[in-house]
Amino acid sequence: MPRTYGEVLPSSFATILALGGKTDKVLVDFGSGHGLLVKAAVEQYDCNFAIGVEKYKEPAAIAAKLFSSSSSDLQAKMRFLLEDMSDTDIPKELQGLQFDTIILFCNNLAFHDGTVHRSSLVFRQIMDSMSDKTVFVVSTRPMKVLEDRAVQSLALNMSWSKEVHDVHVYQSISSFPV
Repeated sequence: MPRTYGEVLPSSFATILALGGKTDKVLVDFGSGHGLLVKAAVEQYDCNFAIGVEKYKEPAAIAAKLFSSSSSDLQAKMRFLLEDMSDTDIPKELQGLQFDTIILFCNNLAFHDGTVHRSSLVFRQIMDSMSDKTVFVVSTRPMKVLEDRAVQSLALNMSWSKEVHDVHVYQSISSFPV
């Protein structure tokens, strides 16, 4: 059950994780909170690996408990990092993993405009550095830096509203059909 303002509900996890179809995929959840999406990605939706990045200690501690209560098989497929997304070297974190598709999820509804802009620069850098992969960025707020890579929107259920919330999906240029 969601415990924070604006959290994506579990009923929308499948929508997010369907991006890229049936490929070997990795999820990175920026602002992962209690880690529910990270765990669901590997436990229920066949992601090869999932990483949760959370900068606040309290939700990260709850995610750590979720991690430690998981089976060793699940623990081998997920990692939680207590750090700011700007300090996280995602390509380095993914070294040695086998995957074709990466989904970068960011529920940035509560972010200040400057933080949204900085995070979009981080996502753009990740997309550009992983040109051999299909990279999706799913953002609850529009990211001007990624406008040239916008491909679709998704309707997600959020804890703050009974109405669905349209989120923005951006895709790496190298994976666009020719």
